[in-house]
Amino acid sequence: MTLVLLWLACASPATDTSDTADTGADTSDTGADTSDTAETGDTADSGVSAFEGVVFPIYEAKCAGCHTYWGADADALYAAWSDAGLALVVAGDRHASPLYDKVANEPPAEGGRMPLQLSYLDDDALANVADWIDAGAAKATFGNLYDQVFRARSCSMCHQDWGFSPDEVHESWLADEGAGALVVPGDAAGSYLYQKLIDGGTYGSRMPVWYPPLDAGEVEAIGAWIDAGATR
Repeated sequence: MTLVLLWLACASPATDTSDTADTGADTSDTGADTSDTAETGDTADSGVSAFEGVVFPIYEAKCAGCHTYWGADADALYAAWSDAGLALVVAGDRHASPLYDKVANEPPAEGGRMPLQLSYLDDDALANVADWIDAGAAKATFGNLYDQVFRARSCSMCHQDWGFSPDEVHESWLADEGAGALVVPGDAAGSYLYQKLIDGGTYGSRMPVWYPPLDAGEVEAIGAWIDAGATR
């Protein structure tokens, strides 16, 4: 109930006056927001990467200054937006999602259009949010990564030694510990798998070798999954 009231309260600029000082600082970053949005346009077609790599950065740039109660990281934000009682996002249907209505329409069904103190989301950012919702409003999980990256991006063509099922691949990724471990739960930067996707790591070539490199959103999604604990 508290979140619902806070959401509706954003309809009135007067109720956000206390945040004006903060958003004033954010306003100076509006130019940077535009460049960030342009970059995220390249990754919107990847469902597995869209939330961590595309939608969350839009939230950080445009919404986090006021909506602090939704949390400061991707996991907390996703949990808040997925709350059935609040029903901000209806997976698969942007038009039934109050969140999209608030950022896309003038006026929305309730209150004023968001964000109140910053420039509205541009067409690319709106398209990214809409595409993410219409694609199912998913968040990076190992199952998504396995289907949409490991198999769809042809990793499985060469790395058959990792196995032929999600359980086998997950077990292989977490089999080693210490220096050189493929996946170090909670530490993407220290995970050799992640390093190989960025620049090739300490030896060899960037992966995948015979196919186009993963886009930035896909790499970001894998990094977010590792940093969150690399759970199955």
